[in-house]
Amino acid sequence: MNINGNRVRQARELCGWTQDELAYRAGIKQPTLAQIELGTDKASEKVIDAIASNTGFRPVFFEKLDLVDFPLGSLLFRAHSSISSRQKTEAFRNAQLLFEIWEQFALSVNVLPVRLPSLPEDPVLAAKITRAEFGISPDVPVPFLVHLAEKGGVVVLAIPNVLDKRDAFSLWAGTGTRKPVVAFAASSPGDRVAWSIAHELGHLVMHHPIRPFAGDLEDQANRFAAEFLLPEAGVASELSYPLTFEKLASLKKRWKVSMQSLVRRAKDLNIINDRSYRYFFEQFNARGWKEVEPNPIPAEKPRALREMAELIYGKPLNYAHMSNDTGVDIGRLRTILDAHAQRSGETSSPTNSAKARRNVVPMVPRQQSLVPDDPKIKLREG
Repeated sequence: MNINGNRVRQARELCGWTQDELAYRAGIKQPTLAQIELGTDKASEKVIDAIASNTGFRPVFFEKLDLVDFPLGSLLFRAHSSISSRQKTEAFRNAQLLFEIWEQFALSVNVLPVRLPSLPEDPVLAAKITRAEFGISPDVPVPFLVHLAEKGGVVVLAIPNVLDKRDAFSLWAGTGTRKPVVAFAASSPGDRVAWSIAHELGHLVMHHPIRPFAGDLEDQANRFAAEFLLPEAGVASELSYPLTFEKLASLKKRWKVSMQSLVRRAKDLNIINDRSYRYFFEQFNARGWKEVEPNPIPAEKPRALREMAELIYGKPLNYAHMSNDTGVDIGRLRTILDAHAQRSGETSSPTNSAKARRNVVPMVPRQQSLVPDDPKIKLREG
């Protein structure tokens, strides 16, 4: 059977398996699988069926031509982070598959043009210009960031499985005209999703095309995200004395970021001092809020991928037809599209992709005691 070995490797790495693990599941030896992936050994129909059933793809998937151009992007900036090489590869492969599906759907619909500036300037200035490009006033919270990014032509993809220790990454991908892509973990809390998307927008705006950069690129993206989500012109007065957990909870709801992000911003703007900053994070740790904060913010889902699917395959979706077209089995397709918001409006009928192309418009605690020796923070007793 004529198959593309790169597709076998893609499916294996997407599942997070080594060659030994997939070979065991498929009932073959590891050297045989290695030769199949290299393209130096043809696989029997029985072997491909076994690989397909174990990885969640149809046999036709492995006959597809080479993968789309999909570089590592901002994952390259995290070579020394806590994410392992295996976790990085699994996250990368998941995003790659979603983007390939997005590109296939985009052949049948009109997608929005990219409106993302290229600004290798200071992160604060870049954030201000990007807010203006997106039509956001310089002193207000960002409403529906995922929706705004999609309207700006960014391909936002929600990866349904957990990205352990890494909430998101970004890149410019695709054949021909490259598209800005942000992939994030669909399971992330809403306040972390907002920061992750803004952080990756910083990379897309400031760090493309690849060129020599001075300084820490992750720090630059964080500074971009801070000004983009919490502009000094709007948030400084609201973070003023006295800063309490009660006030942080209220500001979290208004600005749609975590209380920890608000405390960091207060420190960056010299609204609180080092002692206050340390105290807040001691309290976050003591209360178990470092990983999961109270008053969760609902996570915003991206809409474009599912909206495209519904324009092409109808509502409810004709998963059997979609599976035939993509080579991805129905269960995996359901998991992928459930992580993306449904299209609003009337139920549509399946359309022939060769017919009229339609525009895709993405849809759019207890207070604490005073910290000693700190004139800028007051945490009252409840």
